[in-house]
Amino acid sequence: MPAAARTEIPLVGNNGGPQFEERRVEWGDMDVAHTQFPPGNLAPFLRGLPDDRCQCPHWGFLFKGRIVVRYADHEETIEAGQSFYMAPGHAPEALAESEILQISPAEAMRATDEVISRNLAAFRAGAH
Repeated sequence: MPAAARTEIPLVGNNGGPQFEERRVEWGDMDVAHTQFPPGNLAPFLRGLPDDRCQCPHWGFLFKGRIVVRYADHEETIEAGQSFYMAPGHAPEALAESEILQISPAEAMRATDEVISRNLAAFRAGAH
């Protein structure tokens, strides 16, 4: 798949409604994700990673929304219409319904996803 429209990227996550949709594909050594998500803090789902922060770098574009990215020593805010780079050691929080295109090293993203998936499963188990 040398190029793809958003809808051609495989759907890997959906909560059954328009609030969360994740489409992802690995192209070479990179993970390409197009994600729509509601406001929320991702920090609780990063527990277990070094410093409880995402260590995977991300490059991308925020189509819609507003995201604050917290590092140990500072914060950065990404606004709709901006390209971004999130360096290792971050914890993002969406301040509004958001839509991003994010490109990350695939191996580092897989390791991060394992921790997020475990934390999400634990959260869902406790919510029911």
